[in-house]
Amino acid sequence: MLADVPLDEEVVLVRMDVDGEDIEALLERGIVPGCKLCPVRHAPAGGATVYRVDGDLIAMRKDTASCLCVKNALAARRSASEGRRGAGRETLEPAGVADAT
Repeated sequence: MLADVPLDEEVVLVRMDVDGEDIEALLERGIVPGCKLCPVRHAPAGGATVYRVDGDLIAMRKDTASCLCVKNALAARRSASEGRRGAGRETLEPAGVADAT
């Protein structure tokens, strides 16, 4: 989930588990599956977190960020390059987990 990603770790949005008006607000801000997100700072006292979304800065509440499923951007690039080579396998790596290689 996006809310669990450490600061300065870039991830790619995979799925949005958001309903109603909340989904419209996210879509209007360019938060769509496939976009890159990176948490850049937390508000004091557990408020919103500021994310870089494809170059723009957007504040988001933790409850909303908890509804966004993401994967590590490095894993996403690997999956895309394997797909172009015809490997046909996608490796999902949870965001916030260090790559052991």
